[in-house]
Amino acid sequence: MSSTMARVEEEFFLNDALVSGTELAPSHEVHLGRALQRVGLVATLALACAALVMPWQQGNSAARVPAEDVSARPAFLSETLLQPGAKSDKAAKTAREKPDAAVVLQDAERLVGRAKQLNEDSDSLNQNAEDMQEQASSLKTDATGKKDEANKNRGDAKQARLDAQNGRQNALGMLAKAKQQAKEMNEEAKRQAAQIIAEAQKQAKDMAAQVLAKATNMNQDAKGLDVKASELDKHAVEEDKTAEQTEAKATSAEQKAEALTSKSAKEKQEAIDAESKALDETTSQRMCIGLPGVKLRGDSLVTYSSVTGEHPINDDWQCNDWCLRHADCKQSVFTWETKTCELFQGATTEPLTFRETWPWFNSSYCDTADQKDRMLGMLHKVYEAKPWVPPPNNCSWAGENCISTGCCADVCVATWDFKECKRFTCYKRDENWAGCKTGQPPAGWDGTKLGGHPNSEVAPAEEGKLVQGVKLYCFSVVMWNAPPTQGWESSEGELANNWKEQNKGIMQCDDYSIFDGMAGGSVHNILSFIHAWQMVKDDGRWERNDWSIKVDPDAVFFPDHFRKKVQWQWKTPQGAAIYLRNTFYKFNFLGALEALTKEGLQIYFERGWQCEAHLGQQGGEDYWLLQCLEGLGLNYQSDFALLHDKYAADEDCDDPNGVAHHFFKKVEDWDACWLDANNAWNNEHPQ
Repeated sequence: MSSTMARVEEEFFLNDALVSGTELAPSHEVHLGRALQRVGLVATLALACAALVMPWQQGNSAARVPAEDVSARPAFLSETLLQPGAKSDKAAKTAREKPDAAVVLQDAERLVGRAKQLNEDSDSLNQNAEDMQEQASSLKTDATGKKDEANKNRGDAKQARLDAQNGRQNALGMLAKAKQQAKEMNEEAKRQAAQIIAEAQKQAKDMAAQVLAKATNMNQDAKGLDVKASELDKHAVEEDKTAEQTEAKATSAEQKAEALTSKSAKEKQEAIDAESKALDETTSQRMCIGLPGVKLRGDSLVTYSSVTGEHPINDDWQCNDWCLRHADCKQSVFTWETKTCELFQGATTEPLTFRETWPWFNSSYCDTADQKDRMLGMLHKVYEAKPWVPPPNNCSWAGENCISTGCCADVCVATWDFKECKRFTCYKRDENWAGCKTGQPPAGWDGTKLGGHPNSEVAPAEEGKLVQGVKLYCFSVVMWNAPPTQGWESSEGELANNWKEQNKGIMQCDDYSIFDGMAGGSVHNILSFIHAWQMVKDDGRWERNDWSIKVDPDAVFFPDHFRKKVQWQWKTPQGAAIYLRNTFYKFNFLGALEALTKEGLQIYFERGWQCEAHLGQQGGEDYWLLQCLEGLGLNYQSDFALLHDKYAADEDCDDPNGVAHHFFKKVEDWDACWLDANNAWNNEHPQ
């Protein structure tokens, strides 16, 4: 049995390499069953050994088992390996050898340990076998996919070969066709080339004939030109002689021209001297009397040109002198703004304008010295027509030192309804300081009253005195896109378009503007008001008119009524810097109609920044403007029928002396008031 076990173990160890790894090659899968059988065999041998040891131990410690009992027990697998005839021999041999029990036990223990190890290896091999089975299954699946892909590729390759074969056949067909076409084209080209060559040869022959003919003609022309050239040479010789004679004459002419030029210059200088002498002699017998700041109406405009050239005139002195030098010039008028000199053969005593600020005018009378008294009389008559115009005040604002001005620019501190108005007074504090205060002077001040707010009503010009002109510049500020505040009203845009289309209102002024209103603008928005007057300044047309008037779009306004009242009623002294108070309500001034003379507006444009600095931007537009204009020194004229305003509970479209009516928020109402007011005026003032 030992030899048999040794053989089995040897065979197992010889095949150990087949199962020692964690992975098996595919070729070794066949041997896996055999290895498992061998493991089982080894386990069986180990059990047989254990069975042999047990009887041996019993024989040494107790009586032997009877033979019949032994024969009756089941046979071990190891016993079936012995030949039946050798059984008795083997037993006898074993009895004779009587092996050492310790050795047998050690072998048995070793075999048991080996069996355990083999059992563990068997489990490991089983696990490895399962893993190998999973890997084999996965590899089979991959192999199947590869085969399918290979089959598809083989099909694609077959189709590609078929397509290639078809392509080659098509290419061969096309090549054959191309060869045939090339052959035909080559034959056609040869045929056409032959025709072209024939035509070219014909054209060349024709051209050669033409060139030859032309060359023959040119040769003949050349011979003719040679003859002509010879004639010209002869003529040129004759011309040279003539040119020499002409040059001699030219030299003589130049000498004569120089002599004439010298004589002309001498005579021109003599003319200049003669004219200057004549003018000087005329001047010595004449004199002029100047009227500075006056523009006179002229009579019989005349132009005097210099005998010997231009005579530029750039100032009033040159204008006066040119009149003085001409015996029949009686009057000169120079306008500084345009640098225009006007000369007249007749003199008048009718002043058009007295002006003491820019742009100035200067007029003069010119005549013989014996007419001096007459000219002085005319001068006095002219100045008798000059109205008295109170000069604009130049006062101090509250918080400023009024010691030198002695007056206050601020109007008053009023209650909300303007029933009470505390006026400012310039009180002396000490020798170096005075201030404008309302009420009584502060304690500790000197308290002397130096003056108050001096602005006052300007009386109409006296009879015969000049009255302010009646050229009007008017403007309105319209919020074209603003909706009406009430559903029944018309918008500002609708009202403005109404009087525009009818050519009424400001459309009848000498100049007018319609400005777009600022977003959010209103009668209470001082910034909007300042912006509107700035647009007037930028427009510039206010300077060529006598009055500037702001009219609200919802006001009915008659420019011609305004003109008539200037001439008939107000008789505003010409050149007065004033504004018009227009209503009895509150502070006597409402913003629906704001009228200033040109001189008054000029002061506002020059110094209006003071109002923004001292008055701020609080309150309504109309009271702000009143405070501003009076603060800048403007006086005023009053006509409480100038504006009939619903804000003052004064709606009277039937007033025969009305100029403006406010407010009418609906087109139909505006038209109705205009008609009533126009009829009332015409009935009272028939043409």
